[in-house]
Amino acid sequence: MSKTCTAADESVARFIAKVLREKRADLHAAGVTVSALMIGGGLKHHGYAAHAVIKINSLEHRAQGEADCTIKLDGDDYENWAPAVRLAIVHHELLHPVLVLDKPTGRPERDDLGRPKLKMRLHDVEIGGFVEIIKAHGEAAPEAVAIANAQK
Repeated sequence: MSKTCTAADESVARFIAKVLREKRADLHAAGVTVSALMIGGGLKHHGYAAHAVIKINSLEHRAQGEADCTIKLDGDDYENWAPAVRLAIVHHELLHPVLVLDKPTGRPERDDLGRPKLKMRLHDVEIGGFVEIIKAHGEAAPEAVAIANAQK
């Protein structure tokens, strides 16, 4: 199946704006803008299937009128996600962009276009492993230890 890419419809844009307003009031108050694309044919992140990914757009792309960030959503499955799942996925992606704050004032720094400067927050938990190792070594497996620690 070939990849497809379309701009998200207005209902998706409104949903993202609502989640931004309710779950990331700091970004909303700073005027951060987020657009969305629907990707068909399999969305990947680091080679693995992904429900969604977000990127902070470059200054050059912002100067061309793009949003501050773009969320790519799995266009093949988006409509099948339960509302709670949809909320969790979009909220997850919106946790990645973080405002760069001016140290003395604590206010968001601005770029040359007057847009809020952003940096990418990495995951608190990132676990890679093999089920085969967990089956073979049980709780001694590094994968099992990482999973157990993530649940604490």
